[in-house]
Amino acid sequence: MTKDKTPDGNVLSVIVPVYNAKDTIKECVDSILAQKCGKQLEILLMDDGSTDGSAEILDSYWKTYEGNPGEKDLEENCERGDSGEEDSGENSEREDPATRIRVVVRHEQNHGVSHARNRGMDLAEGEWITFVDADDHLEEGFFAELLQAQERLDVALVSCTERILSNHSLTGYEYLEYGIFNEDSHVWGKLFRRGEIEGLRFDEDLRIGEDMLFLLDFALRIGLKHEVACVQSDKYVYRDNPEGAMKQRFCASYRDQIVCWQRAQERIDPLQTALSHYLYTRLAIIRMMAAMLVASKIALLPKKEWELPEVKRVLADCKSEIRVCRRVNGAFIGLEKGYQLKVIFFLLHPRKYLECYKRHKKVREEE
Repeated sequence: MTKDKTPDGNVLSVIVPVYNAKDTIKECVDSILAQKCGKQLEILLMDDGSTDGSAEILDSYWKTYEGNPGEKDLEENCERGDSGEEDSGENSEREDPATRIRVVVRHEQNHGVSHARNRGMDLAEGEWITFVDADDHLEEGFFAELLQAQERLDVALVSCTERILSNHSLTGYEYLEYGIFNEDSHVWGKLFRRGEIEGLRFDEDLRIGEDMLFLLDFALRIGLKHEVACVQSDKYVYRDNPEGAMKQRFCASYRDQIVCWQRAQERIDPLQTALSHYLYTRLAIIRMMAAMLVASKIALLPKKEWELPEVKRVLADCKSEIRVCRRVNGAFIGLEKGYQLKVIFFLLHPRKYLECYKRHKKVREEE
């Protein structure tokens, strides 16, 4: 959306990043189209360079909602992004006034989910923005639930989460402590007021943790204002993606699991007088667990790869991260007993820890 254009309060913009999701995208989009919420739906289907036929499925939805006079043909407006340029064509959009649904399709080269979401926010025209992943779907009434909670409490964010049970609104700092740092760190299943996320961006150089940092930036911007509501709902149906970054074989970019939480630390360090000590303790615990998770990924590599320079560097980062975080008052004792033993074993004998973990996982997989 151009900077001089006012967001439309009657429009809910639904941003769907799509990459090679041909098996799930129809169920996803159809479930969005079926939502009745009293707002005009603007569905932004952001194709991130799909090669499996997803792009053609998105185009079929675009064609269904024709009607604007003077539009160019689909083929001119929706190139596949193989020209070598970052932006591969003008926006392609159609509006159906009868159903009050507008579909926008954008085809670009593969830049990652964060880029797709950022471009979606640039194009969105609604005052309300929500994100849906291409392998998930919605049950009837999901958007209505979010909007009703927003209207009841007049907040800038409604989060669908079971982590927080509250009938009143939370401050940004409270949501940071009880939500984001308590596993409510994803952007799907949430409703944002556009004005409060204007200028916020997903970090495009991260493959892990970009959602968490976006929410953290939002929470810090809100600060002490009561602008967050939490609702319990089973109407957002999350599908575990076996191809997701967290499920992939270890590679150098898996270090993002450590980096994202380091960046979170950098953001909250200047606010120690405003935030609770528990929050800093909780973050130190998370950072230690993240480092151990990365070490466990390394353990599953063939042993000869443990000696690769880049792998040894990441392993050293894991040890350094744990040592730093152990110094935070209450952090080590805040770990579960089993994790405490793992941390000590790893720090004293990192290679033996890798060998034991690898052996343990192999046995479990064979059972």
